Amino acid sequence: MRKKHEKKIARDHCYFVGFRVTLENEMRYQHSQILADDYEALIAGIDEERRMILKRQLATAASDIEPVFVRNLLMHEANMIDSIEKIGISSEIQKTLLRRDDHRFTVLGRSGNEQIYLAHENAQDALTAMRLTRLHNINLAAKDFQPLDVRHAHPAAKEFDSLFHQVADGFMKLVGDSYRAGYVN
Repeated sequence: MRKKHEKKIARDHCYFVGFRVTLENEMRYQHSQILADDYEALIAGIDEERRMILKRQLATAASDIEPVFVRNLLMHEANMIDSIEKIGISSEIQKTLLRRDDHRFTVLGRSGNEQIYLAHENAQDALTAMRLTRLHNINLAAKDFQPLDVRHAHPAAKEFDSLFHQVADGFMKLVGDSYRAGYVN
């Protein structure tokens, strides 16, 4: 879903997205990796993945497919995790996510000037939570908002978290040293 089609992929363009798919009275979960070079491209990628899930007939309507977990590959890097822990955001997120609440999302993101933002939003899905975060904070309304971690207090988020680390580890092995240089070929 990148706008700029270049050979190199910036490591912060890689997203892991988890979807809740409701089919009659049953909930299933689907995940995908989306390459997006900005916020709008990420939204377009999520919408495209929803269309693909519909096309495979895993759901009967687009409204039955909700993104509930969005994480940037940067959240797998030790220095990013350390910087977030230093300012106390990790513990604040954990406090919010301790009690199950399907409609309470934490949205961790950064602006173009690298400032980290954390918001707690009541929303139906991760997409709505990101939109509300941008709406409520004038500094994030610009096009340079980059979501880093969006999730809710639900057992599926723990499963997606585990899957994210497996996918990220596999991705790192696949791209090797080119990732450490800041880009993937």
